[in-house]
Amino acid sequence: NIKFSYVALKFGFHPGVDDYKAVRMMRTNKNALAVEVYSLRTDSWKIIEAIPPWLKCTWKNHKDTFFNGVAYHIIEKGPIFSIMSFDSGSEEFEEFIAPDAICGPWGLCIDIYKEQICLLCRYYGCEEDGMEKVDLWVLQEKRWKQLCPFIFPWDDWNVTIGISIDDELLMEIRDFDKGVANLYLCNYESKEVLETGIKLAVMKYDEIEFFFAITYIQSLVLLNNY
Repeated sequence: NIKFSYVALKFGFHPGVDDYKAVRMMRTNKNALAVEVYSLRTDSWKIIEAIPPWLKCTWKNHKDTFFNGVAYHIIEKGPIFSIMSFDSGSEEFEEFIAPDAICGPWGLCIDIYKEQICLLCRYYGCEEDGMEKVDLWVLQEKRWKQLCPFIFPWDDWNVTIGISIDDELLMEIRDFDKGVANLYLCNYESKEVLETGIKLAVMKYDEIEFFFAITYIQSLVLLNNY
């Protein structure tokens, strides 16, 4: 539907209400926000009417994730980055201002690390020659706690794309000329890096990038699109 400039759809289990929920967030071309929630138990959609004032402004959406029935979105309001959360059970919004060190969207993503919301940012250089780093913060009691950075060999197109269900960093090295990216699993604690053998097909249109799996190992298939 071309009247929507952005649509995000998230699905998962909400343990607080013992129900599977889908959350659909849409921004219209006039910068209005619409939120709908689907309940598997009742097999019905509900439009959320109460949108907080701090969301009724112009903002850009970046990466997002879904955890325990709550949708989390990185949003950019002018020079400020924050995390917007929406609980599909209580139907309440909340905002968490991102750490001051986060000042741009490049290399920024959000995921789950050890049952906690985690921000990953590859923006600042590493003091060690020939090395790069990813900064990490986890959300604890509504406050950001910075973890030790993950340091790895430098590469121009080495990009962090998320965290696996085993709490390992998912990273890829992209080659846009060949249209391929190699997927790696990086253990944050042991610093061990494993090449998975999975090759992701990548395409780029201006600032929009797409990648998806074209090979798989041991029934592991990664499909991702952003």
